[in-house]
Amino acid sequence: MFKRASFPIGAADVFRGSALRRLTRETAVVTTSDGHTFRGVVIGVYDDALALAHARALLGEAEQELSGEILIPLAKVAFIVRALP
Repeated sequence: MFKRASFPIGAADVFRGSALRRLTRETAVVTTSDGHTFRGVVIGVYDDALALAHARALLGEAEQELSGEILIPLAKVAFIVRALP
C-alpha cells in the first residue's frame, strides 16, 4: 500500500513532507496538472499520494460530491490551497 512520507515529496518541489503533512485534518483545495480541482479534508499524505475524505469535484460553478475517500497521485498535484472555513 502507501507508506507515510518521511522525506521531501515530489508534489511540487516547494513542499517538504512535513509541510504537506501539516494539512492533515484540514480542508484543502487541490488542483491537478490535468485541470481537475477537488475540495476535501486531507486524511493522509503518503510518499506518492494525497488522500481526501468528504471530497467534492469542483466543476466551474457546480460541485459534485464524491463518495468514499479519494487518492490523488502527488505527481499530478499542481498546487494545494488550505481552504478557509
